[in-house]
Amino acid sequence: TLPVLNKEAVNKAIRLGLACGCRIANYMIFDRKNYFYPDLPKGYQITQDRTPVCVGGEIPVKLKGAYQHNVVLNRIHLEEDAGKSMHDKDPLHSSIDYNRAGVPLLEMVTEPVIHSAEEAGAFLQEVRRLVRHLNVGDGNMEEGSLRCDANVSVRLKNEETLGSKVEIKNLNSFKFVQKAIELEIDRQIEVLERNETVVSETRLYDSVANKTESMRSKESLNDYRYFPDPDLSPVLIDDQWIHSIQAEMIKLPWEIEMELMTEDGLNDSISAILASSKPLYFNYKWLKSNGISCATSSNWVIGPLKSHIETEFLNKKDSKISVGIIHLIQEVEKGEIPYSVADKSILPTLIKDEKADIGDILGTVKAELESKNDELSEIIQEIISAHPKEYEALKAGKKKLLGMFMGLIMKKTNGKIDPAKAQQILMK
Repeated sequence: TLPVLNKEAVNKAIRLGLACGCRIANYMIFDRKNYFYPDLPKGYQITQDRTPVCVGGEIPVKLKGAYQHNVVLNRIHLEEDAGKSMHDKDPLHSSIDYNRAGVPLLEMVTEPVIHSAEEAGAFLQEVRRLVRHLNVGDGNMEEGSLRCDANVSVRLKNEETLGSKVEIKNLNSFKFVQKAIELEIDRQIEVLERNETVVSETRLYDSVANKTESMRSKESLNDYRYFPDPDLSPVLIDDQWIHSIQAEMIKLPWEIEMELMTEDGLNDSISAILASSKPLYFNYKWLKSNGISCATSSNWVIGPLKSHIETEFLNKKDSKISVGIIHLIQEVEKGEIPYSVADKSILPTLIKDEKADIGDILGTVKAELESKNDELSEIIQEIISAHPKEYEALKAGKKKLLGMFMGLIMKKTNGKIDPAKAQQILMK
């Protein structure tokens, strides 16, 4: 069958390119790469050589809690995926899974500006966060929908020229990427210190043995024998096409993080969690729009509501926290209901049944709390009697023991009390 270009693949390429600040090509052709691929049935790959869809651009990478610098991109191009070769299914043969052969693939190529295995891992995590945020892909490395080929070279101190490049193919986890790069850096240094030459080649990483092994000598440009693909027409991407995609672009993860820190006053770790997940950020904004404070909204969204939000988002897009749950959070924020009671006793009911009458539930819980407050003094007196030494130490000023007593009270009452009230009685 003759190849046909998938327009949605081009749309996703443009979307990713715009997010990275790339120049989008107005004219592009596709090329045949005639290097032998055993996992492509037709014996060649359709790719882009001279006219990549996106040129240049950069992605900010965060190390140790702050954006350190931007990783500069060379290009992002469209090509077709190959099948998957497996060498561990049969001792005498390689097996090939052709199911993904011909599926559209975006390949992102960086400039040689990444200087450590840790930075490479951080860059890949930022790429995954970005493709998920833009709905370009699911970014699951373990399933092969995000893969990495790492090109590694070393140079002597004070030298400008990089040494021979060695490629490590098909790394499929962040941990393996970092381990493989660290191993390859050490291997190349050892080779040079023996006064030998680093051979430009392609290697594979063996995660069981934790070592890299030579796969084949590195291809030169002549090996690929590029020429324009005669079956696919040139593609014209006019400004209107680019502007239509640009108009639908949403805030990028790093822009969201900055907004949450500067405008909402959240710390960097909470901002990073909210910015890494559209459902979490979307529902955080939803709670805020209902008059709930930034701190309370973020604590509920990344705390007791996190798994509920993410599960609901898988079932239906743009799912919002129910009105009942919002009313519950407002009651907690006003001090009408203890957080522990809301979290453990009421929230599960509201998650299970969105139509449950929150007014009836709150009325029942408040009545129970009132009756339990009468029993609370007796419970606290029992706990004090059982721990006389700790009680005397607390009275003498050892405030750390307050936490121990509160823990015992919460355990005895299964958390179904107002902690503030319990602490008040205890201190009295």
